[in-house]
Amino acid sequence: MLHIQNCIKCISFSRPSGKIEGFLHNIPKGNEPFAVVHADHFGPVDRANTVKKYILVIVDGFTKYVKLYAVKTTTTRDTIRCLRDYFQVYSRPKILVSDRGTSFTSKEFEEFALEMNIKHVKVATASPQANGQVERYNRMLAPALGKLYTGKD
Repeated sequence: MLHIQNCIKCISFSRPSGKIEGFLHNIPKGNEPFAVVHADHFGPVDRANTVKKYILVIVDGFTKYVKLYAVKTTTTRDTIRCLRDYFQVYSRPKILVSDRGTSFTSKEFEEFALEMNIKHVKVATASPQANGQVERYNRMLAPALGKLYTGKD
């Protein structure tokens, strides 16, 4: 077996097994506050009792500062409205990282990013770990909001 593992002919003609590695790109965290921000929608929360069923979570990649916006829907219009507010209060980022949700992939959103001169980085589909900055807060939100709505400690 050792001979086969080290044999040049065996190595060159064998097919690799296992997962084929892709080309991964590191998402920079930025070198100053609010240069790179991560955004994602969380929800729905408590469908029966609330008008604003979703939360837009925005996290600064450098400081890890988080801002939450309660929103009625996850539409592009609501998302852009919240981002405009965020940019006015804090700063317009150079890079915005999001998943490939419809509110972030619409033509209207791409025009918004272009208008604001923001590089929009969309993480790979079905890989929430690629946008880990914001997904970490989503994992903390679920139990906290669950307790809030059920009244448990």
